[in-house]
Amino acid sequence: MTNFLRSLNILLANLIGLGVLTLLAAGGYLAYQTFTGDKRTLQEVQERLQASQAEINRLTSQLAQREQQIQTLQTELAEKQKQIEQLRTAVRLLKVQHRLAHLEVLSQEISPQTGQLQTRLRFIEVDDAGKPIDKPKEFTIEGDVVHVGALVIKFADEYVEGGENFRGAAICLFHRLYGDKQPPEKGFPLDPVGSRPAIYQTGQQMSDWERQLWKNFWEYSNDPDKARQLGIRAAHGDAVYQQLRPGKRYKVLLRSTGEFTIQPLEEELGTTKATTST
Repeated sequence: MTNFLRSLNILLANLIGLGVLTLLAAGGYLAYQTFTGDKRTLQEVQERLQASQAEINRLTSQLAQREQQIQTLQTELAEKQKQIEQLRTAVRLLKVQHRLAHLEVLSQEISPQTGQLQTRLRFIEVDDAGKPIDKPKEFTIEGDVVHVGALVIKFADEYVEGGENFRGAAICLFHRLYGDKQPPEKGFPLDPVGSRPAIYQTGQQMSDWERQLWKNFWEYSNDPDKARQLGIRAAHGDAVYQQLRPGKRYKVLLRSTGEFTIQPLEEELGTTKATTST
């Protein structure tokens, strides 16, 4: 009986040991499976991260290329817009072969304050058909001789001869009007420097390029290199003067060649009353 019990104990001990070994083996297997599974999962995550980073790099490169293309297109668009503005101005100026204004002598009389002869006149800018294109301006000058000054831009001969763009004709600003018995600085301004003259109006906002053309007249006049870049042959002031007589009308003209003239018109003022007092 004792031997049986001893044998039974030994058997139970072996079974327990075997069970423990089995549990340890199962635990080790599970731990191995867990470790290898985590390792595979980690590797998969790393592979996904690498793929995502590669996609990000690809998209970033594409974005940089698109931004460069957009910048290039914006630069080209700005240049095209500048060319369009220049061509729009060119077409407008090409249609204007000259600037024209009429002077109408309304009266001449001795001023009771100064004892000097004064002339009252009307300045009207007109188109080729003689139709007014701006509001008439009335001035009273000292004396009977009127001086009309202008700022004239003349372009190089090849542009004038070829009728190329706006450089096919001289352009000008009517600058100042005054009498022979008064200093020029006491005269009357006509076209404000930097403004667009009425003959060149289009109803559209003046472009920066055109604004610089009117505004920087004296820059072109004093800087040959800057003037040459625009095909400008000469930029300077010019003036004409004429003795005025009551009831007569005169024409002030800038020809396309840059010749600035003043001459009487055959027709009188008509119904406009003109008087002479001594």
